[in-house]
Amino acid sequence: IWTGKVERGAFVLRVRGAGELKPESIRWLTSESSGRVEEVLLKPGVPVEPDTEVLRLENLDLRLLAVQAARETQAVEAEILALDRQRRREALDLSAELEALGSSLSFARRRADAYAEMQGTVLPRLEGEEMGERVHELEQREALAQGRLELLNRLAPRQLLGLERQAREVRRVQEV
Repeated sequence: IWTGKVERGAFVLRVRGAGELKPESIRWLTSESSGRVEEVLLKPGVPVEPDTEVLRLENLDLRLLAVQAARETQAVEAEILALDRQRRREALDLSAELEALGSSLSFARRRADAYAEMQGTVLPRLEGEEMGERVHELEQREALAQGRLELLNRLAPRQLLGLERQAREVRRVQEV
């Protein structure tokens, strides 16, 4: 029995004896996933903090999942670029079609007006009616093309937004 006065400070106890000192219990560190130990970074007895790396583990399954997640991210980003390129191309095509329809419609209206002014003269009535029908057809085609362009401008950003959300989600999963 030791007796003494209580003091603040380190309590050092030195014991001498013959034999081998063994721990009463061993505490194993566990990882969140299975793997094999590639490298022991710290030796026993070294002080550690909660975020200190003790071992470097290797798990080929996790590495494969990371590569697959990176591929998925690249695929979604490529799909975003392809959709944006396609939308821009369609918008340009529709704009060109609207320009051509506008030009044809203008020409057809001028001819229809000329036929209407000269009806009963040298120009036959049938040609005047055909030109009126042509004006009506071009007006309908122009309205349809304008509707397609408006639909494209309204829906394409939504598609891009959905793909961008998907890309963010894939990137978030990849970071975990």
